[in-house]
Amino acid sequence: MDIEKATSAQTVLAPVNIDIAHNEQAQINAGPDTIAAGPATAPGIATWRLVSLYGSICIGLFLSFLDTSIIATAIYTIGVEFHSLSKVNWIALSYTLAYVGCTAIFASLSDVIGRRNAYVAAFVIFLAFSLGCGFAQSLDQLITMRALQGVGGSGLYSVGFVILTEIASPRMSKMIGALAGAIIAISGILGPVLGGVITNYTSWRWVFWVNAPAGIIPLILFIGAWSENARVRGFQRRSFKQIDILGFLLLVASSVPSVIAFQQAGIHILLDSTVWSSALFVAPLVVGVLCFVTLLAWEWFVARRWPDTIGALFPMRLAKNRVYISAVVTTMLTGFPYFFIIYSLPTRFQVVNGKNAIVSGIALLPMLGASAIGTTIAGAASSKRNNTFPVNVIGAALMLVGAASLSTLENTVVPQARAYGLQVFLGFGFGLTVSNSTLLATIEAEQRDTAVAQGIMAQVRVLGGSIGIAASTAILGVKQRRQLLDPMVVSVAQLGSLADSMRTLSPDAALAVRQTYTDAFNETLVVCSIVSGVALLASLAAWRKQPTVMKIRNVASLDDDPKYEAVSYVWGPTEDLGRISVALFEEGVLITKNLQSVLRSLRLSDRVRVLWVDALTINQEDLNERANQVTIMGEIYSKAERVLAYLGDHFEGCELAMEAVRQLASDVSPHSSSSQEPGLNIDGMDLDSPMLLDHVCTLLDAPWLTRVWTVQEFTRAQDVVICYGRSSISGALIDKMCKSMMFKHLHCCKVNSMKWLLLLNDWILLQATPRLSGDAPQPPMDVLERFRHRAATDPRDKFYGLRSLIRPDWLPYLPVDYSISAKELYRRVALVAFMHGEELYFLSHSYTHSSSGLPSWIPDWNASYSSLQASVTMFEKDYKACGAQKSSVGFNPDDSMTARGTIISTISRRTEFSDKDPNFTDPEFTKERLNATYDMAGARQNGTRLYGKTSRSVLDACRLSTIGGRTYNFSTYAFVRMHDITGPALFETWEALFSAQSPKNTSESGKEMARNELYVLMRFALVNRCFVLLDNGYFGFAHQHCQPGDVIVALGGGPVPYVLRPLQTGNYTLVGTAYIQDMMDGEAFENNAELEYFTIV
Repeated sequence: MDIEKATSAQTVLAPVNIDIAHNEQAQINAGPDTIAAGPATAPGIATWRLVSLYGSICIGLFLSFLDTSIIATAIYTIGVEFHSLSKVNWIALSYTLAYVGCTAIFASLSDVIGRRNAYVAAFVIFLAFSLGCGFAQSLDQLITMRALQGVGGSGLYSVGFVILTEIASPRMSKMIGALAGAIIAISGILGPVLGGVITNYTSWRWVFWVNAPAGIIPLILFIGAWSENARVRGFQRRSFKQIDILGFLLLVASSVPSVIAFQQAGIHILLDSTVWSSALFVAPLVVGVLCFVTLLAWEWFVARRWPDTIGALFPMRLAKNRVYISAVVTTMLTGFPYFFIIYSLPTRFQVVNGKNAIVSGIALLPMLGASAIGTTIAGAASSKRNNTFPVNVIGAALMLVGAASLSTLENTVVPQARAYGLQVFLGFGFGLTVSNSTLLATIEAEQRDTAVAQGIMAQVRVLGGSIGIAASTAILGVKQRRQLLDPMVVSVAQLGSLADSMRTLSPDAALAVRQTYTDAFNETLVVCSIVSGVALLASLAAWRKQPTVMKIRNVASLDDDPKYEAVSYVWGPTEDLGRISVALFEEGVLITKNLQSVLRSLRLSDRVRVLWVDALTINQEDLNERANQVTIMGEIYSKAERVLAYLGDHFEGCELAMEAVRQLASDVSPHSSSSQEPGLNIDGMDLDSPMLLDHVCTLLDAPWLTRVWTVQEFTRAQDVVICYGRSSISGALIDKMCKSMMFKHLHCCKVNSMKWLLLLNDWILLQATPRLSGDAPQPPMDVLERFRHRAATDPRDKFYGLRSLIRPDWLPYLPVDYSISAKELYRRVALVAFMHGEELYFLSHSYTHSSSGLPSWIPDWNASYSSLQASVTMFEKDYKACGAQKSSVGFNPDDSMTARGTIISTISRRTEFSDKDPNFTDPEFTKERLNATYDMAGARQNGTRLYGKTSRSVLDACRLSTIGGRTYNFSTYAFVRMHDITGPALFETWEALFSAQSPKNTSESGKEMARNELYVLMRFALVNRCFVLLDNGYFGFAHQHCQPGDVIVALGGGPVPYVLRPLQTGNYTLVGTAYIQDMMDGEAFENNAELEYFTIV
């Protein structure tokens, strides 16, 4: 894996904003109240509240965008009614300029007065002045009302978008950008058509009045759905002093005067041909430019002097981001032709082609429909990887083609067919850029700058559109003066009431008017083509070799404050490499999808979160650095404030499964009868319901559990939090649940404990509870055996990944060294084990080998062996068959081993367990096993209590007759990985035997616990074993790979008998271990048995 080198063991993950929608788990804003509990968690918002908030906010966004386009088909009618077509564009401009100037102001005010209050205020302002627009009695009144309506509309967008990102569910958060783009496109489609229908059939005033009934319902719904107990994540009130008031004033002063300059020039050019050199045009333009320069200087000053005191309107962090600035410029320039077409094309159809408002609105459908399709495709294009760069380039190029093509339309009474088709290019290109810019702003901006970055995108888009509208007014004014007023074709008064004038004008004059509007339209589209070309060039500036999706800011020491959190194993599949990257010290670093999902979910909105992530801090190509980091891995996880184990993305039923774990982990009061305690229910669902069991299985079935590295990361942690997306649960609760499965009386809760054991045994007995062994370091053989089923990409990590769990006195002999092979490492482990008094114990761990060239006596820890040997864990070196003798072992240069011992017998028959045979063995084996069971049970039944102080019990008898061995503590099998049941009939036989032999006064809880223990015992004993009969008549168990002709050998000092396979060379290979019935007390060495040497290769 190609990971850039970091210089220390800890990485600071700054709160960066990501919203690439190719993961179930998208970005969140985790508030200060969530950090103490570990990872960010989903807010406590009821589903109906969440849906209501989504719906009301989306309707608010829709209405705010709708009013930018709904008057496109009504504006001509309004101008005619007020006899002022020259000033009528101010109806559009006043709204868009207020929208531009107040978007950021509302977003910042929401930090002071609260999200809900700010949003409600914006909605009320919008609705109130929508009504005011409808009641306007003059054009000046209407323009004023539209400006105030735009103030409310800006708040609906900025505050609504912030709330959406903060309450977004895991599945919705990745779609916020696409959702905003879709709302813009849909409102763009419906706006002109709806405006045309209303204007044609009722009055243009209903264009504004319609907002009241459409808005009052979502406003009430929003207020009712908002809950103080479900506040948005990451929201933290700021004081009014922290608002960048001067920045807001400078923003308004830099954007509004520039647009006013062109708009007023277009109006006054009809009366004054020298308007371009007059103060009316020059003064506002100069003021706008100077204010913009001052704005940049002020924001730079704020970033240097008061970065934490004043919330900058335009953070310099964004200004330094080349990709983001490229997107801002592209967005502004593409807004120019789009808004021009929205407002000018209906007017052209009405003046040049004589169409009514409805037809003029419908004429925009090809462009607006293509825009909606473009937003959808843009979101899908970046659903798997960051494709924002090519999408932006393609969008700008299509807009260039569309604008250039539309500029060739001719002056015809009947609209040309290509007037409809060519709109598709411009609309589709705009749809790509609008959705893509929203997504790109989310990717490039830091989490704390999300609202600002999105607000800027919305502002510059509308600003570009406002400039486009003003420019079209100016160009139309110039054309009218040159082609209509100077030749005295029409008068200024006739232009003011053009609808009436067209009916009274001569055919030549009417033709001249149509030609003037056609020429102005085409010339503006030529300007739009130039602007789109510049937008294309600006989009190319966003090229990056590796698209950044996250940014790592700096590194810190393990002992620095704030304390760090360690993320447990997040490497994941390597097929994702090359698609996703982060910026680490300004260099692109490839990461996996799994790590991207983790980083998204764990970010905080209001402060830096310090994380240690092995995939980012260890350079895998540098073997020395890799070894040094692995050496201190245990220290890293033990010093961490908490370990975050990210098991996967959020899934349906996750919360129910976690609640079930909490219930099972809670203290259950034992009762003698199940009727004394009601059954456990989770959200109305019985704990034994198949659906709930399925949810719990999904919760506990994660690839994270299969990796060897996660063991020490889990066991060495002070606190572990299990995360699925934003949902989390304490690892301690899963520990408690696992103990409940075996050692609590679940019958008193009406829970079928056997069903849970059957379903969850892998977690219960091994994977979820590695810490049940205690925190004390252990010999490497115990550790390696216990977790040998865990996977590792590098076979050497099967040992190095568990290093911190091994006793310190072993570690100097086994340093981390990635320059040696796995074969050499395993050889060293075996030799060191012998040096530390393990004697022949390590032979018990040698079974199937997968590494070529490894001697049979050296355990191959990389072999795909998925469970423990029964004899190894059960007997733990107190098997006495060879205990009377000392070991005599030698190691030869050819890696063979020589040991003294004696042959017990040769295997004559073997029979594997098979679920096809109810007894799992042939009759002879069955008879011997059951006879021995009844004999031992009967011999120890008198005076024996099931859980008394006696050394044997009926259950012990069953155990001894099955696998032999000593009485042991049942917690030892907590580490046994159990597989599918291979012996249900055999289990039933033993359970019936147990029931018949157990004392009558045994409590129900005691019987349940005993049955569970017996179940685990049977599962454990039957794994990878087979029955064997020896030539001398002994009966027992041996490794499943044994064959007739293999010899059973007792080696001096060995804890168990071994199965050796004779070779033609006279040497032997080790097959595995065995248990032989009645060979527990050293019978093999009675009568001075002659010992011989065995060479094992």
